[in-house]
Amino acid sequence: MLNYLERKTEKRIFYSYLHRFELTQEHLSPKASRLLLSEIYRHSRIISKRFDEPLSSVSRNVISAAAWGTIYCLMGATRMIELRPDYREIVDEVELELMLSYTETESEATIYRDIFSILSENGLCHSEVSALIEACMLSHAEGQVFENQVSAAGA
Repeated sequence: MLNYLERKTEKRIFYSYLHRFELTQEHLSPKASRLLLSEIYRHSRIISKRFDEPLSSVSRNVISAAAWGTIYCLMGATRMIELRPDYREIVDEVELELMLSYTETESEATIYRDIFSILSENGLCHSEVSALIEACMLSHAEGQVFENQVSAAGA
């Protein structure tokens, strides 16, 4: 019962962020919504266990990050700033997290990377966000090739 209530609360909080930009559940597919909420809960549990903190105290930060990442992906930076210029810092932070998330290894996956992946795989990213994701992936792949070449040359 507690698990159900925690998930229901997380869902309510997550969508309250989206409502700030007039986004609703209808802007996400049911599958994407289910995957996003599942990742929020999974990351919250991991962080709660890692730092021995109550789930309720860490989940709000995870939900916030996931919500901002989702809003950014759905709308793009330009539209977010047009609607809410006072959220420029948040847009910059999410954009930085997007770029950083593609420089980390799979074992270092963050909530941002998981959110971006889910939305991208479900075709829910704004075109400017999709272009940035592609550029980050290409840059990361080129960096990996360079690292492999350097490692091979040094061996």
